[in-house]
Amino acid sequence: MPDLVPKPSEDYTVKAVCHVCQKPFYARYNLVGRAKTCTPKEHVCKRKVEKRDGQRDRVITCVENCCKSQYRRGAAAASMDNAIDPRKVLSKEEFNETWKATKKISNPEGIALRFIASTGCRLSETMLVRKEYVVWSNGPFSLVKIPTLKRKGRPQRSVHINNKGEFAKELRAWVAGVEANAPLFMVAKRTLQDRLEKVFDKVKADRASLVHIFRHTRASQLVEAGAALNYVRQQLGWTNLEMAKIYVHTNEGDISDVLGKI
Repeated sequence: MPDLVPKPSEDYTVKAVCHVCQKPFYARYNLVGRAKTCTPKEHVCKRKVEKRDGQRDRVITCVENCCKSQYRRGAAAASMDNAIDPRKVLSKEEFNETWKATKKISNPEGIALRFIASTGCRLSETMLVRKEYVVWSNGPFSLVKIPTLKRKGRPQRSVHINNKGEFAKELRAWVAGVEANAPLFMVAKRTLQDRLEKVFDKVKADRASLVHIFRHTRASQLVEAGAALNYVRQQLGWTNLEMAKIYVHTNEGDISDVLGKI
């Protein structure tokens, strides 16, 4: 990595590379209580982009909209369209190492993190899950009814848990000890972010969005296991998936095969 610019303050301590212009810089996390990767305000992308048909090129704020860093519009849009961002996805080795590390975290924090990793649920959605939302089955998978925050009325979607997996046994035992009508995980969102941040300091220093990285990783796992894109959309609770032009039917056998590969 080339020499970095001087640290603008003690808050900027993480070595990173701009995903727009590839310029190295010191980043910071947890800006205003939100887990974001933030470039210093002095950082301005120099990458040149061609003007599109009739469009005026202009400078906009940073891609994650969390600071005053500026990028060219075309470069920012290109970076947002790039689904493969190693900062936002855990490799198989990183995932396994992170999973083991969460087992050293006391519950409910530890099991809440593993629940998110196993379901791909948003952090805010996980905090709304109650005991009665878990529907156990003797078949290949059970269901967790997740309130979908991104839709009006918070409709519930069914997320699958592999009954043959290690986590299903752990979750079953945990749910049994939760009082009726009580939230499944009585823990603050900020606490989960802090716990995982300490894990990632050792496992994945160049990361973004902290707990939300489990959501991107789950989507990648499902796709790599051969799941239809529409099934991935349903499990993650996406409103739409532009690449999924044709809705593919997924039967119980297909779901079992996919879950068994993860």
